[in-house]
Amino acid sequence: MEYAVNIRGLSKAYKDFSLKDVDILLPKGAIMGLIGENGAGKSTTLKAMLDIVRRDSGAVEILGLDLDTDQQRIKEQIGVVLGESHFHEFLDGIQVSHMLGRIYRNWDQERFLDYMGRFALPGKKKIKDYSKGMQMKLSIAAALSHHPSLLILDEATSSVDTRTEIQIQKAMDTLMRGRTSFVIAHRLSTIRDADMILVMRDGDIVEQ
Repeated sequence: MEYAVNIRGLSKAYKDFSLKDVDILLPKGAIMGLIGENGAGKSTTLKAMLDIVRRDSGAVEILGLDLDTDQQRIKEQIGVVLGESHFHEFLDGIQVSHMLGRIYRNWDQERFLDYMGRFALPGKKKIKDYSKGMQMKLSIAAALSHHPSLLILDEATSSVDTRTEIQIQKAMDTLMRGRTSFVIAHRLSTIRDADMILVMRDGDIVEQ
């Protein structure tokens, strides 16, 4: 079996918390959910998996590439949506597309504009004037517009109101279908279409 994510013995220790030899195997073409209470270690796992924080030990392979030696190639092939927008607030949607077009070799502006239309996002409006829900939809559009082989979502609906959460969830249910996805959430309902679910508690995978 080919794996989109192959994590073995991932560990990261802080003063008052630690990940404990986390193993994750996500087959290509599958949707995996990682759930747990706040503070369980979900976001730390993601940050270590993406080398945002340096892991203490363990091996990480993403799309068959080693994180330590092929990080740039990995980032070209993944789409990541974090819990908060990380685009500069004085950019507008069109400027975001131009910026990302200089970063990703496979950037598809036509696809990006299509997602902007689907999500009813105004292209010339500054991000600082977007609602939280609009910012999250923009992040999703950006994550999908360079044809990623793996989509990673970290609490994508945690900071929006209930109506917007439902809208984003419906969109994501459609967009994730048939796409290899790794979804981090604290509620099971957010990942109801997952093929497999990992439960994390106190820095450890306690159930699959």
